[in-house]
Amino acid sequence: MESSNKYGRKTLKDLREEAQLSKSAVYKYVGVTPKSYDAWEEGNSIPSLVRAVRLAELFGKPITVICEAFGIDVSKVPIDGSLPSIDTGAAPSASEP
Repeated sequence: MESSNKYGRKTLKDLREEAQLSKSAVYKYVGVTPKSYDAWEEGNSIPSLVRAVRLAELFGKPITVICEAFGIDVSKVPIDGSLPSIDTGAAPSASEP
């Protein structure tokens, strides 16, 4: 049974169990201590981007799925390479004649 969190997204534990991996296999592959990995699964800390990418590789999931497991909202991140239209508040640059 999935242990999805209260927001309905998969947890890190769900992803690990789907991949049929032990905690030991994951923390060794990612290169962290058991204590650090446990803190991730318990929701007490999040991995660096480099380690999050390693988790994505190991679990065979897009990095956005890993981010969502840690509660990071990636809903506005383009996944198809298109550039979003984001208002940065900066004035448009003047065109060269």
